[in-house]
Amino acid sequence: MKTVLLAGNNPGATNPLIPVAKKLTAEGRVNVVVLGHGTAEQILRDAEVPFKTIKDFRLTDVSGNSMELLLRHGKPDLVLVGTASQEGKANDIIEQTLVQACKTAHTKSVAVLDAWLNYSQRFTDERTDNHLDCLPDKILVMDQVAKDDMLAEKFPVDKLVITGNPAFDVLAQTVREFSEQDRQRVRRYVGLPQSTLFFFAGSVFSSLKDDFGYWDMDILEVLAGMLKKFPNVGLAVGPHPRMKDDHPQDLQRLKAFIEQFGGNIKLVEGIKSLPLAQAADLSIVSESSMGNTFVLMGLPCISLQPGLKKKPDPLLVSRKDIVPHAYDKATCQRVLEEVVHPATRMKILERYGDFTTDGKATDRVVKLVYSLLS
Repeated sequence: MKTVLLAGNNPGATNPLIPVAKKLTAEGRVNVVVLGHGTAEQILRDAEVPFKTIKDFRLTDVSGNSMELLLRHGKPDLVLVGTASQEGKANDIIEQTLVQACKTAHTKSVAVLDAWLNYSQRFTDERTDNHLDCLPDKILVMDQVAKDDMLAEKFPVDKLVITGNPAFDVLAQTVREFSEQDRQRVRRYVGLPQSTLFFFAGSVFSSLKDDFGYWDMDILEVLAGMLKKFPNVGLAVGPHPRMKDDHPQDLQRLKAFIEQFGGNIKLVEGIKSLPLAQAADLSIVSESSMGNTFVLMGLPCISLQPGLKKKPDPLLVSRKDIVPHAYDKATCQRVLEEVVHPATRMKILERYGDFTTDGKATDRVVKLVYSLLS
């Protein structure tokens, strides 16, 4: 049988690969090897997907040379990766170095896009600054919006295929299976006594403030201002999954602020964003693609990006005015005070319209994998 190697490093890159890996494995037509690196390792464990790490290939890094050695050892017929960017670190990330190694090894490569933002950064090595120098053979995108955005950034049209995001296929099922007992269990875990619970999904590190114009602390300060006026609202703060390991100083700053504020804010670790969002009465994001996910799940959501420098707005659902959003502190405060009222939160759901998923992205991706192997 031919071999398909799937590889990811972070949540956004890895989550779309999981349903594809499971379907390919279940159908048994190809040999499936999943390579997890960084935070992807725990995500794959949680999803009960068998995987290897670079150590299994006697490697210590994900440099281009190491990925070439990995391909020589594993001899995959096709490589399927998620997408990620270097985030200003000018470092090696497996989503880029593995694709580059495929070119040298003459191995077919495919990337699955997970979000409507940072298109060029995902396929450009910051160290070379050669526009789109990390392009795979095919890029699988969510919809026509993503394709049009990428064409505007000079992506080759023949590389773009609309399939949808496989990670979205399970969202409807996730909503159906989340019971009132699950909701109460999560709220007990959070441990805030207030009758109304908001959830802030952190995503912007302090190192990115010059680029974005804000970071999580700026949003938290705005939220704290609202909470002083509305003590009946509790706020669960979920730091980005990579903050603990990659940005520990940011995490300490958030913890110090919350401890000093006291009362109705709590930093919540050890639980994923989706159950927190499902248990909360409202979710707050900034540029995180989790905002798109929450909308697809039919959960009330707003986007706050005080001081936003990036143009256009990186988050699709706020850029397209699908969710309430604000770009300065005063407007952020006004939006927050409005959504404290349940009737306003209900009206948010009316804005979602046709922003949905048909649940067939995994099937389309798997079909394309087979076609590339034939």
